[in-house]
Amino acid sequence: MGIKNDHLATDPTAGVEPLRYKSDGFTAWTMEDLHKFYQR
Repeated sequence: MGIKNDHLATDPTAGVEPLRYKSDGFTAWTMEDLHKFYQR
């Protein structure tokens, strides 16, 4: 966005490799989790 909007002349992230990590994702909420969320 910075380059596109003329805020930057060069991309400071050029050549930077993205971090890679393994994840099983998020666990699904239980009804108890949902009730706690609504109470909060």
